[in-house]
Amino acid sequence: MVILALFDIDGTLLRNNKAHVDAFEVAFKEVYGVDANVFMIECSGMTDQLIIAEVLKKIGVSEEVIKAKMPTCLEVLAETFARLIKVHHVTVLGGVPELLSTLKSSGVKMGLVTGNLEVIAFGKLSTVGLDKYFELGGFGSDAVQRVEMLRIAIAMAKKKYGTVDKVFLVGDTPRDIAAGKDGGVITVAVCTGRFSEEMLKLNTPDFLFPNLADTKAVMKVLLGPQ
Repeated sequence: MVILALFDIDGTLLRNNKAHVDAFEVAFKEVYGVDANVFMIECSGMTDQLIIAEVLKKIGVSEEVIKAKMPTCLEVLAETFARLIKVHHVTVLGGVPELLSTLKSSGVKMGLVTGNLEVIAFGKLSTVGLDKYFELGGFGSDAVQRVEMLRIAIAMAKKKYGTVDKVFLVGDTPRDIAAGKDGGVITVAVCTGRFSEEMLKLNTPDFLFPNLADTKAVMKVLLGPQ
């Protein structure tokens, strides 16, 4: 049986990173000539492209201008992040390395479904040695909506492994849960981001954990009783 576990990054595997946040601010100024930042909207669980679009819409930039300059903005975002990540520490959330190592040794296939641009996603993970666990994924550079990224990741997995029998999506926001439900996969929510247990419960994930520190409990969900 091929089991695929797909993980969000920010708030799920890693603590939200200042280099990424600051890179948005630089890109907004350099490309669109505006003073703006990601905190102007509730962006948890959004893709990088959608964050850019929604922030700019909020301050009155036209959709035509947003779309025309988006490719350049994404380039500047990635380039700025690559520079800033060298000085901003990346924090791994509790239990994550142990869980990923155990999943790999148990034969579970792993991938990413993250709103980060692919180069930013692997830029974060590589600084803490976690990139080695992920062979595929759906990224903010692939699609605007999270469910689209999920479908891309599953399609890649089916092509790579021939078949996928069970898919789990692990994330820390209501948008992760919604994407998993829309994509027909098993949803696992963790309370390590900005949303409380009570808030995540309202979105009825299939499973809910305070964090990923209890490797045995998470493995029991993914593999069943051993």
